[in-house]
Amino acid sequence: MHRQQINSSIVSICMSGYNKITEPVMHIRADNSRWDFYNLVTVPSRELLQFKSLISNIVFRDLKVRYKGSFLGVIWTILAPLMSMTVLWAVFTYAMKIQIPNYAAYLLSGIISWNLFIQSSTAGGASILGAAALIRKVRLPRVVFPMAVVVNNIVNFGFAFIALIIVMLLSKAPIHLHMFPFIPLALAPLVLFSAGWAMLVSSLTVFFRDLQYIIDVFLGALFYATPILYSAEMLPENVLWVVSLNPIAKYIHIIRTVVYSGQIPAYSTYFTALGISILVFCLGWIVFHRLQKKFVYWL
Repeated sequence: MHRQQINSSIVSICMSGYNKITEPVMHIRADNSRWDFYNLVTVPSRELLQFKSLISNIVFRDLKVRYKGSFLGVIWTILAPLMSMTVLWAVFTYAMKIQIPNYAAYLLSGIISWNLFIQSSTAGGASILGAAALIRKVRLPRVVFPMAVVVNNIVNFGFAFIALIIVMLLSKAPIHLHMFPFIPLALAPLVLFSAGWAMLVSSLTVFFRDLQYIIDVFLGALFYATPILYSAEMLPENVLWVVSLNPIAKYIHIIRTVVYSGQIPAYSTYFTALGISILVFCLGWIVFHRLQKKFVYWL
């Protein structure tokens, strides 16, 4: 019932947004097999820009529907990471004896960064399957669905960041106000990676339905292989290579360096992470737009 309400809401948004468009919408035809810049970049980008207001409407409607009927409403976006952090903080502080300065702020900064990726991966990967009825009925670029999921999770990160500030105030952790302008730059690699990953997984899941379950297991293991609950310095040297190969660890390290440590990350670390993000985004974009013409036959 909840999914039907969301789908019907998005249908109305799509139809109203589509009727207001006065310029012709460019679409990649099913018989167009060229791998050139025009068909892989120009046309899809033009479509996405024409429907940019649709993405914002979907995000707003999703936030409204998600907390409809709950007493606290959108405040749950702030309370949820706080509650998760409190449980993990208690376990790892008293049971595991983790000795990290301002551990609550350290832990929560990692959790909200991880949530941005994992929620974009999970919901973004299922976004095309979840919008199957809309794709068969409404003529619009399919990429708006995984993109809307990523934008939605950026908004959620903003709310969760309020929770982080509250924790830092209560725990008397230093708040580095001068670093706040650098937060969008610190988030950029993670957002690009999440968007590329969401497009890649959402397009492949249409043809391989079991992929979403396999990825869920893989990401569950990746959580513990990422320095969220602990610091990389606590690991033995013979397993540090696992962290060095983990791109999510790099993104969380960059965000923590800016927010938690109040420093600018090393240029080599930042541009390595940014380069990986750009590669994953380009891969996801190309795969998605090469496969989207076949979606309707498999949904």
